[in-house]
Amino acid sequence: MFSNNLLMAAASATASESATLVFNEVLTSTSASTHTFTDVDFGTAADNRRILISISSNCDTTTFTGTIGGVAFTTVASLEVSGGQAVGLMMANVPTGTTGTVYISHGTGSVAVGVWSLYDAAPKVYDSATDDSDNEANTSGTLDVPENGLAFGVASTGSGANNTFAWSGATEDFDTGTGQNYINGSGASVEVPAGDASLTLTATRTGGSGNTWFAGAFVSFGPIGDWMVFDSSEWSGKTGNFTISSDDAVGSVEADQAVRYDIAFDGDFTLEGNTVGGSGNNIFGVYATSEDGSFNEDCPSLDIGVTNRWELMSAPMNNMAFDGSRENTTTTLADGDYWQIKRSGSTFSFGLDNTTQNGTSLVDQGNWSTTSDTEVRFHIASGKNGAGCKNLKYTN
Repeated sequence: MFSNNLLMAAASATASESATLVFNEVLTSTSASTHTFTDVDFGTAADNRRILISISSNCDTTTFTGTIGGVAFTTVASLEVSGGQAVGLMMANVPTGTTGTVYISHGTGSVAVGVWSLYDAAPKVYDSATDDSDNEANTSGTLDVPENGLAFGVASTGSGANNTFAWSGATEDFDTGTGQNYINGSGASVEVPAGDASLTLTATRTGGSGNTWFAGAFVSFGPIGDWMVFDSSEWSGKTGNFTISSDDAVGSVEADQAVRYDIAFDGDFTLEGNTVGGSGNNIFGVYATSEDGSFNEDCPSLDIGVTNRWELMSAPMNNMAFDGSRENTTTTLADGDYWQIKRSGSTFSFGLDNTTQNGTSLVDQGNWSTTSDTEVRFHIASGKNGAGCKNLKYTN
């Protein structure tokens, strides 16, 4: 059964650690379509470690693929400018090993690669920017950085002999050429304990000669536990039948339809939002990513086709929650109610604020009987125009 005997106030805010960074080393390689760097310094191993790399290249593409320590990396910011000059920032979750291999594939070109270790940083970028400066003397990006967050910048220039750079807004970590075609790269980083709603990082060319193509990429991260707003670009499924904005996903068609959030949650996490369209079918929750192949976006009778799921149903069968088999609750989810789904260890729990409906009066409704530490993702199954969730945010 769905336990509901823990009726106590639950805080909607999550305390966060300070995110920290360590610059490890810079790597260079002459022109090729793939680059393999072995015995790369990854710093101290930790469960909460992510590795960030920067790429400065003349590869004529922003399509970078590859691995860091055997883990496929994700491009978090990239840009290509005139002359094929390109720049990118990529990240992977690599908790083990003090050294490892970095493999990069792209269009043919030489590369300069910076390598940082991030600790207690949130898994998703907080803010990002790129700057196509071409022949200008500098490249810059302005970022929002949350309290106890991090910011990074990388610059890439070409066709300018032996360019060097000076950074403002962050500490320069490396400044190097690739040894071919005057391709130069520079990277910088900064920890921001107080946060900054408008931090500008600038790389200014201070040495070298010749006209140069100039590109910059910049990103910031919050600490683990910092709230992240859902991203409208990260939904898949029957997205054409939903109205999706920055933090809302609401059905727009009178039909059974389902969407899922492409960012998955492992370990402890918290999800919060408001239910809307309480007068129509509306099911939402999380399911095991191991069953991604069974996910049915057409969801007949609002069944998404997976077994391992932890869901809330707001209508028409209010006060029901189920994870394969239905489990009764004593709480009705009404239109506008603010809900919370979270996992601690392997236990999933549900909180509800039907008083202020803004999360300040969350009350714990208890735990699902089925426990699991498997990776999960959020989904919504809507059976009516106007049914879904709004004001979605998460910590992971």
